[in-house]
Amino acid sequence: MDPETNFDGIPQFKTKRRMQEGMDADIVVFDPETVTENTTYEPGMGAIRSTGIPYVLVNGVIVVKDSEVLKVFPGKPIRFPVQEKGKIDEIEIEPRLFDPNQSK
Repeated sequence: MDPETNFDGIPQFKTKRRMQEGMDADIVVFDPETVTENTTYEPGMGAIRSTGIPYVLVNGVIVVKDSEVLKVFPGKPIRFPVQEKGKIDEIEIEPRLFDPNQSK
């Protein structure tokens, strides 16, 4: 699939996809050999950060430095333009009646 066609109509994506002066710089620096996902299903342990990602830049601003997340928020939201009519087709769904004996 051509990546150029995935974001048609979203003006914010015109400054994405290239490392070039004047473009938005969202960059992740990592070594695939050292990246580790540390989350678990154990209660209280699900928010453990991944390791092995020493640097992340968002809009050209460092947000992860030496694997530590900094308290900076340079990101900008990307939104679809407001349209008079939505892209989702309306459908009608008939409600199902509950029958307590349906499994017998």
